[in-house]
This record gives sequence, C-alpha cells and structure tokens, in this order.
Amino acid sequence: MELVFNQTLVRTLAHALGQPVLTLALEAQFGALTRWDDRTDPFWARKAQYARPRVTATQCWAGFQRQRVAFQAAVASGVPLRLWWSDTAEDQLGQLWVFEQLAAAPNPLTAVHVPLVAAHGDGAAATLTTMAAPRELDEAALRHLTVTATPQPMALRQALRQALHWQWQQLQDEAAPVRIALEGQLIGVAEDFFDRFLAPHRPNESATAVLGRTMGQTQLNVPEWWWRYRLVQTGRAAE
Repeated sequence: MELVFNQTLVRTLAHALGQPVLTLALEAQFGALTRWDDRTDPFWARKAQYARPRVTATQCWAGFQRQRVAFQAAVASGVPLRLWWSDTAEDQLGQLWVFEQLAAAPNPLTAVHVPLVAAHGDGAAATLTTMAAPRELDEAALRHLTVTATPQPMALRQALRQALHWQWQQLQDEAAPVRIALEGQLIGVAEDFFDRFLAPHRPNESATAVLGRTMGQTQLNVPEWWWRYRLVQTGRAAE
C-alpha cells in the first residue's frame, strides 16, 4: 500500500503505479502533536471553521480517524507499505508519526524520498526547478523513484525508529503552534510565521482575491484553510 501525506499527490500516484493509495492528511505542521485521540483539541474546530466547504469539528476529526483506521487495518493485515515523503515539514512530520504507529509491526516498509529539485531538459538547455511539494512530479518521475527504493531491513528500521521517536517526543514537548523545515531540520515557529507572505490588501479587494494572490505568488506548501485563518486573524478578512 502506498502512503502519502499530501492529498494532491494521490491521483497522480495511483494512476502511475496502479496501486491503492492511502492519504494520511495529518497536517502536523500546525497545532498540537497530541491531538490524534482528542476530538476537543482546538485544531479540529479551527480547521473546520476555515475549510471550504465548511464542516463541523466533529466531522473534521472523524475524517482523520477514518484514515487512521484504514492505516491500522493495513498494518494489521501485514501488507507491504511504501511511504512517500519529501523534505517538507508536512512529510517529515508524517514520517515521524508513521514510525511511531508502526512500532514493532513486521510489515515490509519502503521509504521513498521524493526530491524537491528536478532537472528539465538536456545539455546546455537543462534547468532546475524547485518544488514546494512532491505533488508537482509527473508520473514518469514517480515510477522511476520506485526502481531504486528498497525495503528497510528490520534492524535498521528499529534503530531509525528509536532516533525518530526521540525527535517526535521533543517536538511534542516543544508544543510549537507551527513547524517549518529549514535546511532539512524541523523547527518550531510562532503562529504568525507565514503572515509575512500574505499578499498586501488592495482597495476594494475581496478576501478571496487576496487569498488567491497569496497562494499564487508564494507557492508555499501551506493549506488554503490556514491562509484563510491568518487573513481573519490579521484583520484582512471577516470571519
């Protein structure tokens, strides 16, 4: 089973590989890392309020629980798992979460690291493109990555899990409201960290237009609902 953390990669990956793809939409770069069993955690209400179409906090929490149950069922069945991750904060945190959940499960596990820099063209005409998230890879590139990826030996996996466990614990204890990836390292930052990237408001411009310009100009791996939340918090849009 293919595991991804960014929903926009699912369709391309499923078509390229012809395999079931499970999205674990953790969005662990925002909010408490202890919220998975707590439906009253503020994260669920915040996401529900600013998501479009709107849902309730309970629906938001239940949607993630369905994903988690599907993951747990796959682990219990013993099927091989292939984990797709990149250097984004979303994917690095997702990988930490998965290793925490797997514990000593015997499922064969392959971790596919997706590069965020891709070459296009040949020779002098070749150019490098930096991507905000792995969703921008095409099917041929995704298929190529599966050729070189091999299952992790259990001994290596257990050693890696121990190291990742301490990192996960440290991030939980830090309890930062937002986490970013800086030069490959996960760092906690203030809730207003991304506010500097919000497009400036123009006279008579709607919040939807500001949101569209922000997402189009920054190309950051930040979900739309978070941008909408920050627009309201900075007074650039109404609730």
